[in-house]
Amino acid sequence: MKKIVEYIRRIEKYLLALLVLGISFFSIGQILLRRFLRVPLWMDSCINILVVWTAFIAVGVVTYEASHIKIDIIGRFVKGICKKLIYGFISLFGAVASSLFMVLFIVYLTVIEYLSKVAAQGTDALIHTLLLAVIPWGFFVMSLRMINMMCADFQEVATNSSLFKILFSELNAVFLTANIFIYFTKGGALCLCLSICALLLTITFGVISAAKAAQKPAAAVSIISGAIIIALFIMQIIEVIDVNYQAKITRDLLDVTNAKLNKMYILPTLSFFFGWLSVVVPFGSYLREIYPESAESAGEEAAQ
Repeated sequence: MKKIVEYIRRIEKYLLALLVLGISFFSIGQILLRRFLRVPLWMDSCINILVVWTAFIAVGVVTYEASHIKIDIIGRFVKGICKKLIYGFISLFGAVASSLFMVLFIVYLTVIEYLSKVAAQGTDALIHTLLLAVIPWGFFVMSLRMINMMCADFQEVATNSSLFKILFSELNAVFLTANIFIYFTKGGALCLCLSICALLLTITFGVISAAKAAQKPAAAVSIISGAIIIALFIMQIIEVIDVNYQAKITRDLLDVTNAKLNKMYILPTLSFFFGWLSVVVPFGSYLREIYPESAESAGEEAAQ
């Protein structure tokens, strides 16, 4: 797993270097052209897109290295388990916020940029939409890495790994139970079935963890549960996109401040969060070795 993560990080850094070189090349070229010739109209747009790509590719790099902006005043004055607990909750907040922004930008790009503008403006709008796809991608990478960091921190806090897994399964079961209730009242047979299957697997995972049974069956159950919840997330995203698009067609425009639509964004956000968390929970001890802060803490423990 560590080799895979390092390989992905190497690709990110090479791509980031190329983007910075591209910004420098076009910026210098723009200055020279203004001095001697006329600047092409596409050059400003190209620089703007490169800046956006640089920002959102860099998001993944700084999140992994834990060098992103974060509230760590309390963390500077505490040590040990309390410090990891604080950092775990910071990562929890960041993961949920990043997941929400990812969902919002997926809906924005599909409904506003693609379904609305491409039909009217054609190829140029399509290219612009594809170039902006890096925004939800950046939030996607950031949310994944913050969930991973949270799992590593909380795994370190729990003296017994089965305790952490049981607490996680209880929290996941609460979300899935609420999800089942929502789909009982509003319909959606397939989403209801997926929620029930994920709930049963989550309960099974909790029972296996409590009984301290074999780790491989518990990991397999958790990963399958996470895959089902992620499938549920995809279906919920499609539903939110459809509601937004139908609202746009009928001129009944719904924005982010609308209470009904806000509730619809919450479900896919939490589904993505719990789905990926279900996948990575069995690998909490490995994640401690991958992420810099957790690896540093693990090294200090080993030295002691």
